[in-house]
Amino acid sequence: MSVQHIGIFISSRFAEFNDLRKAIARKLNDFAYVPLHPIELNDNGADTESPSSLCINWVKRSELLILIVGDTYGPIVQGTDLSCTHIEYRTAMEEGSETRVLPFFISSSPKGSASSFDEKKLAEFKSEVLSNQRAAVYDRPKTEDDLQLIIDSIVHTIIRTVWEIRFQDNEQTAETDWEIGDDVTGISDTELTKLTSIRPEPISEIALLLKPPSAESAQDIARNQRAFAADEQLREAQLALQISERGIAEKHLREAYELRPLDPVTNEWLARVLLSKGKKSVAQEASKYAERAARIYEKTDQPLRAATSLILAARARSDVDKEQAQSYAESAVEQAGWYAQAHLELARQRIHAGKIVDSKASLKRAFYCHPIVLDNILGDLAFEKHRADLENLINGIQTEIDIPAQNILFAQSKISDILGRSNSRDQSFMSSPVLSQRIFSCRRMIRRQLRDIRAKAVDYIQANRMRREIHCESDEYALDVGAMTLNIKHIIEITKAPEIGKTFATGDVVLCYRLSGSTVIHTWLAPTSLEIRSMSKVKDVTFTGQDKILTWSPKLTSTSVKEYRTKEQNYNEDLARKVREKSILGEKEKNEINSQRRGFALGAIGAICAFPWMEFSFFQLAAAVTAAYGLSNGFRAFSRLPQLRKQIAQSEADISRLNLAIKTIEDNISEIQNQAVSVKKQLLDAIDIFEKKAISLLSVVMPFTGIRSARIGDWVVVDTKTIDTYAKKLGMTVVIIDDELLQIKNNLGLFRVEQKNGSEIKLSRKKAYFP
Repeated sequence: MSVQHIGIFISSRFAEFNDLRKAIARKLNDFAYVPLHPIELNDNGADTESPSSLCINWVKRSELLILIVGDTYGPIVQGTDLSCTHIEYRTAMEEGSETRVLPFFISSSPKGSASSFDEKKLAEFKSEVLSNQRAAVYDRPKTEDDLQLIIDSIVHTIIRTVWEIRFQDNEQTAETDWEIGDDVTGISDTELTKLTSIRPEPISEIALLLKPPSAESAQDIARNQRAFAADEQLREAQLALQISERGIAEKHLREAYELRPLDPVTNEWLARVLLSKGKKSVAQEASKYAERAARIYEKTDQPLRAATSLILAARARSDVDKEQAQSYAESAVEQAGWYAQAHLELARQRIHAGKIVDSKASLKRAFYCHPIVLDNILGDLAFEKHRADLENLINGIQTEIDIPAQNILFAQSKISDILGRSNSRDQSFMSSPVLSQRIFSCRRMIRRQLRDIRAKAVDYIQANRMRREIHCESDEYALDVGAMTLNIKHIIEITKAPEIGKTFATGDVVLCYRLSGSTVIHTWLAPTSLEIRSMSKVKDVTFTGQDKILTWSPKLTSTSVKEYRTKEQNYNEDLARKVREKSILGEKEKNEINSQRRGFALGAIGAICAFPWMEFSFFQLAAAVTAAYGLSNGFRAFSRLPQLRKQIAQSEADISRLNLAIKTIEDNISEIQNQAVSVKKQLLDAIDIFEKKAISLLSVVMPFTGIRSARIGDWVVVDTKTIDTYAKKLGMTVVIIDDELLQIKNNLGLFRVEQKNGSEIKLSRKKAYFP
């Protein structure tokens, strides 16, 4: 078997399928994600071995044999009664062989009785193949397009099988919400892992008895020798599977089974490895192990793993007993109705039984559980004969999701306009033929809208702080994983943490993190100017759910109403003082004018009395003195008036300046208050559009969990008119925490789970949008 590359031996008659073989080899060589080594021996090269011996050796060294059977059997190899292609097939089917066979029949002649030796041998060969595997059947291509379709179908089947053999996970980016991956039997373990994290299964007393042993002393090992020995065999099997040594893995699993026959993990993986051989001869045995694993998982309250084992049992029986296989698939759905693979397997079994309508219904349920299951459904061999029915189903689902998708696009445009944010208005995803891409695009767009609204909610918090006239020190907010990523199921590691007391401006990078198991670094940007108040320990620590990472408080970067009111009070005090000063100066001016008038009047009267035509007397002297005194006082008052009037003018200027400053403050306060009102209106309008257009009860396009499986911190969409009835059916009590600001205008609303105690769940509308 190859180690660094996956050997894929292409087996067919050279003359009959020369172009097809070369085209398949080229496509496999161009596959970039896994190192494939297609072996196509029609190269006319010289070799020391005979052609048949060379082919046999290459088959033994390959992990896949691509068997292409056409209209002719081929010449008989000397010393045998078989063709070279038939010998290659039997080599792959030998006991102990780890080469898996993928048969493809391409024929132009109608089926009928064998009329010649070649036709008889060909019929026997095909019968032998069909007794061990299920073959894909194609009509002989008549055009280049027909040939290309066959090539694409064969290569797709090869690639899918490669994923099964290699246990590879083709993980999507975090933005797409889901991971794709098929293990050795083509069952997605990554979906299983996600569902297990959403719906953690309780550990029963029986499960505790069957859990892997733990040793704290030599006495523990002595008391549980068989359990520890079985666990060691499982570890060896796991290592063997990681390096694609399925034969060695099977050996270790069988030894683990002998030591611990009721261990469900051993039974399940033994069934997986046997099924991965792709041989009907081991299907019965694989079914026995899978069914036993399912019964044990069911007894130990592990429905997801029970469903997975039942899927294995269904696949093992599908070519032997269709009714039993369908029964296993139905039981898988009963065990875990939310598990897409269970519905997908039931669809396969129903299509085998000719139940096309029921099969389509199961496929639709599988899609709503896990959208990616339909991405490559047209290339699934089980549905190949019903492409038209599948295309109708896919078109119908597209029509169903087109309406909410258009609403989400409309909401994106309106919310961007309301909040003054850029909007690319990219509608290209609407024309994507891949349904899951449309779904994930819708989910990303909804998350973007929610992030924008939550950012505006922080603006509203700042606007409210700005317009407060009473200082408040209690504005402190916690940042948890859910608030940062809008997904409480994420597990993150902090790669760069801020210092306590450090301040950040809006848009600054506060911290850096990565999702567990990923190397991609993400950042959390400051939603507003803020100060770090506390920080959790981040070294060698992972965070998930509502784990608190840090706390922060908003920092005001401009003058608040409280500060303006303080300034206004100071200005008013200054104004009152200036008004009093002006009043005093006015009285002084009035007194000086009166003094001036009195002095000049007294001087005039004295001057008249002291005129020379009057006879000199004591009275005349007194009049002259009085005139001099009056004129002196008048001139002194006259000289003080300009300075006094200058002071009055300065007071008037100060009063005018203070009045203008007070008016400016009032205008600024009014602007802050208007801004707060505007931000509030923008926020409420955006929420109204978001809840009226973007969110819906079509859960497949929503990035939120259902209320039944919601945990504390999850976002949920609720129909407030029918929630009580729905909750009663689920045996739950839903309490909605009212919020004065966020009044519910529409039937549908977005909430965040604040508390969950038993069957009672409390939903907060404010926490859905506010930090």
